[in-house]
Amino acid sequence: MEARIERLKFIYACFVDRPIDGALVVRTDDLASVFVAHVVDDFDARSPTDIAFSTTAPFTTFVALADHLVQMIQAQQRALAGREVEDEDRAALGALVAPLPPICSDRSAAPAARIQALFDEVHVRVSAEDRRITWCIAPTEICDPGGYAEVMRALLTMRRPPGLRLVLRDLKDAPCVEPSLTAPDDESIVTAEFWFTLDEAKALTARRAADPSQPPAIRMPAILEVALTDLGAGRLGDAALKFRYLLAEGVGCPPGLRPLARYGLAEIAQRQGELPLARQHLEVALGELSEAKAPPIQYTIVEALARVAAALGEYELAEDCYACAAALSAALRSNEACAGNLEALGDVRLARENFVDARDAWASAADLWHEDGSEARERALRQKIEDLDGRARR
Repeated sequence: MEARIERLKFIYACFVDRPIDGALVVRTDDLASVFVAHVVDDFDARSPTDIAFSTTAPFTTFVALADHLVQMIQAQQRALAGREVEDEDRAALGALVAPLPPICSDRSAAPAARIQALFDEVHVRVSAEDRRITWCIAPTEICDPGGYAEVMRALLTMRRPPGLRLVLRDLKDAPCVEPSLTAPDDESIVTAEFWFTLDEAKALTARRAADPSQPPAIRMPAILEVALTDLGAGRLGDAALKFRYLLAEGVGCPPGLRPLARYGLAEIAQRQGELPLARQHLEVALGELSEAKAPPIQYTIVEALARVAAALGEYELAEDCYACAAALSAALRSNEACAGNLEALGDVRLARENFVDARDAWASAADLWHEDGSEARERALRQKIEDLDGRARR
């Protein structure tokens, strides 16, 4: 598997370095698609001049993809705007964080036109001599293959700003790219294949975790992944040893690693009935996470703290955490997680005898279950609302 990863790295490096703007189409499956983005990000981190924008968000619709790409750039603009800079750099910073053209956020416009405008604008703002700018779209799940084929056709045939390097994930078993888009005389589009089995991925992670010669940025995340696998399999002792090792040795490693190790210890404590200890681990994890700016990790820890606080009967803390978890899951575009947290938020408010706000939370959750097509969950929640209304009338 290592040889296949190195081959993909070599293909991507050659693709970036060649003097032709174009696209690299990588045929892969859901499991391996995240590695495509990792290869792009790794190359970007090593390059002093090139820039890459990557996403592995699941694909649902063309409109949702356009929304996501725009929001991704806007999030980077907000992060830049929060930096302290020297006075002579303020003009350049102002140009970078200026609002994007209105069409980028116009959901009534064609999504292809919105993405084209986004690419054009970003390339104008960050272009420089000899700078290549990569946009990597490698969804870990493709919910609508037909819709995704439309996306690929549009992106592969759109106008390319100077320096553009487009990396697109294609479906391994049912490629979306048409032969006419990869004609032998069109050197701008390159295709490659990359995939592996789950067993190969687990074996690679285990080897990296056990190899002390690996740099911490590679070994420590591998140890975390193995520890989480141990946790999921119920090997609590093995998992605890690895989590504690990460806390002892993980200084200077990727942001979010230590908070996730503490989250793992909290899960172990909760399973062993040590709820106060679980709460302590999670509160420390939140404090350590404040500098990481990683919403998915923040969500994981906040939602866990909400569950622990509710189990301890600390309903005020649980209410705050469930409300935060619902907001984070909405920002992460997960209706299912948002609905689950809103339902739990209503339960906690009911325990605090805050009936009006409990009903509001349940009603919002029921609406989300309806949008998601989860009829059984929606019916159960509508029944809880009806029962609560009945209690209020008595």
